[in-house]
Amino acid sequence: MLNRAKNRGAWGLLLVALGACGPYVEGHAVATHTAGDVRHVDASQVRVSALAVPEGATELGIVQAHVIQGSIEDAMPEFREQVAELGGDFGKVSDVTTKFEMQTRTRTETYNCGTSDKPRSCTRTVTEVVEVSTTRILGKAYRLGAPALKAAVPTPIADAPEGSSLPPSPAATPPGSNDP
Repeated sequence: MLNRAKNRGAWGLLLVALGACGPYVEGHAVATHTAGDVRHVDASQVRVSALAVPEGATELGIVQAHVIQGSIEDAMPEFREQVAELGGDFGKVSDVTTKFEMQTRTRTETYNCGTSDKPRSCTRTVTEVVEVSTTRILGKAYRLGAPALKAAVPTPIADAPEGSSLPPSPAATPPGSNDP
C-alpha cells in the first residue's frame, strides 16, 4: 500500500512538473489491417484531412494523439507520427475533442524570509485548484494507392519470328475488313 501511495505522489509530481514545462503530448496507433508491404514513412510527408479519404487509399489502423495543457497544433505532429508508424502516408481526422477538468495540485515554494543582515530561506506548501485541458485527435491511417501509370508501350513478343509483324489488335481493324 505504501508503494502505491509513493507512486501516486510521484505521478502527481510528474504532472505538476509537466504542467510547468509546457504541453505533454502522447499518441497511440492500433493496426486494423495488415499492410502488404510495410514501408518507412517520414512523418513530415504525411498528409492530413478531415473531409474525405482519397480514392484508392487502403486503411491501416486507428490513430490517436492527445495533449495535456496544449492545443491542436501541439497534438498534430504526434498524429502524423502515429500515421507514419503504421506505414501510412495519409491521415483522416474523424474527431477533435477538448475536455476541461479541475485538479487540485500541491507544490512547495521557497522564498526569502530573512533580513538583509540575517538572510534566510523559508518554504511553504501551496495547494491550488487549476483547470487542466486535454485535447484529443482521433482518426485513421491510410496508405494512398500507387500513382497512375503512364500508357504502356507495346513490347515485341519473345517467340515471334525475326522480321514478322504482329497482327493488328481487333480494335484497330475496321469491321468487315479481312485484310491483315
